[in-house]
Amino acid sequence: MNKGVKIAKGEWINFMNTGDSFYNLDVLINLKLQDLLEFQVVYGSINCITKTTSFILNPKPFRDIINKMIFCHQAAFVKKNILDKFSFDINYHIAGDYKFFRTLSINGYHFKEKDLVISNYDAECGISSTRFYQMFKEYSKILDDWNRVDVKIKIVFKSLNYIFYYKIRKIIPLKTRQLIKEYFKF
Repeated sequence: MNKGVKIAKGEWINFMNTGDSFYNLDVLINLKLQDLLEFQVVYGSINCITKTTSFILNPKPFRDIINKMIFCHQAAFVKKNILDKFSFDINYHIAGDYKFFRTLSINGYHFKEKDLVISNYDAECGISSTRFYQMFKEYSKILDDWNRVDVKIKIVFKSLNYIFYYKIRKIIPLKTRQLIKEYFKF
C-alpha cells in the first residue's frame, strides 16, 4: 500500500485487494469527491460476498474508531497528501489500516460517511477472514493492551469463536443461521 501511494498521481486513493471491486460502475460518479474537499477521508458501506450469499455491511458509528475498525478500507477514499504524511505501519499485516485511520482520527483529520455502497468485499479469502488470532493480537497492540493477561485470554477465546463461526458459516446456509439466531435471540 505504501509503495502504491508513492507512485499514485490522483488526489484521492482507494485500496482494493484481490477479489474486491467497486460495487457498480457509478460509484465514483455517485460519491462526488469533488464536493468533499474539506474532508480527508470519505467512506461508505460494502457488499460483503461469501460463497453462498452477499449482504450489505454499513459502517459503525464514527465515535467507535478509537476502539475498533468501523469501516473496510476498500470502502474508503483518502486524500493522497494525507497518505504522503502518514504511511501504513508495516509491522501490522492485518490491522495496519486500522492503525492508520485511528491515527488520523486522533490527529483531528476530518472523516465523512457517505450513504453509499462503495465496494464488493471478498469475505472468504482475505487475510482478516482467516487469521483471527493475528488480527485480534494486532488490534490489541494498537490499543496498547497486549501485555494484559486477561486481554490475551480474551483474544484466544474470541479467535476460537470466530474460527467456529467461520466453519459453521461454510456448512450451514445463511437463512438457516438467521432462523437459529432469531429463535435463540442471539
